[in-house]
Amino acid sequence: MTGIPDIDVAGIQLLIVLIRESAAKKKDLNITGTVSEAIQNKIILAGCWDKPCATGEELKIVLKAFA
Repeated sequence: MTGIPDIDVAGIQLLIVLIRESAAKKKDLNITGTVSEAIQNKIILAGCWDKPCATGEELKIVLKAFA
């Protein structure tokens, strides 16, 4: 996630689909890097989580609940 400054709701939805599809195909998925403050705020505003997730791995755990 390092180097990705922001994301919109459609981007969040795509990440959720990516997580769902990788689980369905029993493939490992690694989301790495630091999550920007803007993305953390979008995750909160979208109602996905109520606190910041600073790393890609934390973001994956949060979004996995919607997959």
